[in-house]
Amino acid sequence: MRVYNKSAYDSATFAYTSNGTAMSLESIFGFSVQAQWVVTTASNAVLASATDVVHGSETFLKTAHGFYTGLKVALTTSGVLPTGLSATDYYVIRVTAATFQIASSQANAAAGTAVTFSDNGTGNQTFTPAALGTCTVKLQATNDNPSDASVTTVWTDLASPQTVTATGNYLWNVADCFYSYVRITGTTNAGQVVMSAKLNAKGV
Repeated sequence: MRVYNKSAYDSATFAYTSNGTAMSLESIFGFSVQAQWVVTTASNAVLASATDVVHGSETFLKTAHGFYTGLKVALTTSGVLPTGLSATDYYVIRVTAATFQIASSQANAAAGTAVTFSDNGTGNQTFTPAALGTCTVKLQATNDNPSDASVTTVWTDLASPQTVTATGNYLWNVADCFYSYVRITGTTNAGQVVMSAKLNAKGV
């Protein structure tokens, strides 16, 4: 019998729900997953020109805005808001690194359903990200093949979820492996988190 070591790494930034990439456990009889999370605070996105607001496509232009889909932001203005928008909280839809839209809920943000408005407003339109709210990180496993589009993958929680309140880490040790794939998954209702995981395992 040949015993070998296996290692895999995964990382993602999220502001609502994010599922890590499935890591294969083929021929593995025991493993550990070292998870780490870094709480990030994106800077305010200040749109200082009406040309940064595009009401025809419901899009806001801001180079390197740093926002991810689901991020809760407060909208304020130094002038007049675009018609149809209010000085309230919205949720980001990340289109590109330089463009974003907003939604009325995290669920709508995840679905890509943007709020509509009928003009560009005047003055500075400022989007202020919320601080970290409730965030939970889980370790999950499955025997389904996540890359098989014909199969609905069913994930099972392997261990107690971890509540994230600040930057930190956690080590899950699994003595016996009865699954084919493992991943970490995280959910937060406000704020952004960079979540990463390293799988260390022994197999035959």
